[in-house]
Amino acid sequence: MPVSVQPSRLASTVTVRGAGGCAATGRSKASTAPSTAAPAATRLTRRPDRRVPLMSVRLSAPGNADLGLGKPLVAEKQQDRRTGPLCMTPSSDRCYTQCADRPDSHGACTMTAPLGSDLPPVNAPQSPPPAAPQAGAAGVRWAMIGLLVFLIIGLSFGLGFTTRYLLEHDGSRAAPVEAVRPDGAPDFRVLDDIYRALKNHYIEPDSLDAQVLRTGAINGLLNAVGDPHQVYLTKEQAELDDTELRGQYEGIGASVDQRGGEIVIVRPFDDSPAQKAGIRPGDVILEIDGQSTKGMTDRDAVRRIRGKPGTQVTLKVRHTDGKIEEITITRDSIKTPSVRVDKPQDANGNVVEDIGYIRIEQFTARTPEELRSYLQSIRDKGYKGLIVDLRNNPGGLLSSVIQVAEQFMRNQTVLIEQKRGGAEQRFETGRGGLATDPNFKLAVLVNHNSASAAEILAGAIRDSRRGVVVGETTLGKGTVNQFIDLSDGGKLYVTVGRWLTPKRDLIEGKGVKPDVEVRVGDNEDPLSYFNSVMFRAVDLIRSGS
Repeated sequence: MPVSVQPSRLASTVTVRGAGGCAATGRSKASTAPSTAAPAATRLTRRPDRRVPLMSVRLSAPGNADLGLGKPLVAEKQQDRRTGPLCMTPSSDRCYTQCADRPDSHGACTMTAPLGSDLPPVNAPQSPPPAAPQAGAAGVRWAMIGLLVFLIIGLSFGLGFTTRYLLEHDGSRAAPVEAVRPDGAPDFRVLDDIYRALKNHYIEPDSLDAQVLRTGAINGLLNAVGDPHQVYLTKEQAELDDTELRGQYEGIGASVDQRGGEIVIVRPFDDSPAQKAGIRPGDVILEIDGQSTKGMTDRDAVRRIRGKPGTQVTLKVRHTDGKIEEITITRDSIKTPSVRVDKPQDANGNVVEDIGYIRIEQFTARTPEELRSYLQSIRDKGYKGLIVDLRNNPGGLLSSVIQVAEQFMRNQTVLIEQKRGGAEQRFETGRGGLATDPNFKLAVLVNHNSASAAEILAGAIRDSRRGVVVGETTLGKGTVNQFIDLSDGGKLYVTVGRWLTPKRDLIEGKGVKPDVEVRVGDNEDPLSYFNSVMFRAVDLIRSGS
């Protein structure tokens, strides 16, 4: 039964109208009316407490609602300014005498009471019986109470179930997050959701290493790009990389690369702990101190292999012949070799005295000066030419290889860099160095492990026709990579361009094809630089090619 409550400064009225009858209306100042022989109507008389605000209450009973007064009632608010007894009569076909003295035009009775006061119970006359109204009103009241209790219990159960569900599911049933933000950038909030889910529900929570998971997510992002030359370096790894290019570090003395998801030895340095222990070029590192290298980057492997001099590291490797071996190596202080000087040999095993030989191990900051020093030492010896050996050279600094090329080339292009958006930049030599005389013959030796900066020099010598390139097609690492500083102190090695040879041959993925292709014979030592490739180079220089 809807109830509307309105504050009022006047005495409030409650008007109850019978379905077909009338009622009497009274105010709070009314006095009790005398009784007659007719059935007495119940009289409610009360003086309003003027200190308490009064209110108007309107009760509406639908057409067939029974409030226990014998017939359905319809109640409505009605202001009545007249005085008289406050009375309520049961609905009937006519008004009782107590209320009939001043009925309103609608035949209504009015009750007035202070706000918050309780009306006394109404004692209806014997006809209709009073018991029915009391029982009916109580039934409705208890039904309403029962309904309210049911609703409270239902809401409590629903609230408890919902709370438990949200707690068990970490409140993760919010609106789904779009994979891509409006600005086109990926939304990585789901990674936090995944970590929380693992932390809260994974069967072995102690095995979750936050740092390992973070690094794995970063590497997964970079691997999804599809460029194997882009890597993330922690602060410690970045320092290791800088140390290597400066020419000195602590480790085993070998260079590694990542190929096809495996960590591969490019070459062990001469007289290094790695070479002395039996590490060979092309060996695949399967484990480092018992930890699988699966999923590692080459820099991850380097960080684990390096360590203080005198300590040991055990590598499980698979040689090129398929044999698997565990090799324990004692670390040492390694001076990164930049160039090595030797006397070449011919196919008969004879030492060649009129041809120079220099092997560039890696292009570091020291390489240009070391090369210049060697060229100066042979300048007055009457050499016919020079062999520059780049086999197993993993690359190095771009600035270094430009300076090295300038010793052999004058005012010529060394490489072309293709940048983002299609722009290009040419890198050229200046006035040249100590070996630009075309009568001074030059042979450059390469193999499938010659990479990056080594490929740049080989391509420049070949395209400029300054010398002859001998050996195998190179590795094909022809990207320009730049270090970007990150907020955690690490660096991102980002591919910002690609290298082309002076004749616009793409290096990346294709390599540099030699002028004269020569492979090491099956009966030759693959670890030796004195093999058929060198022998062929000696013959070419001697013949003046």
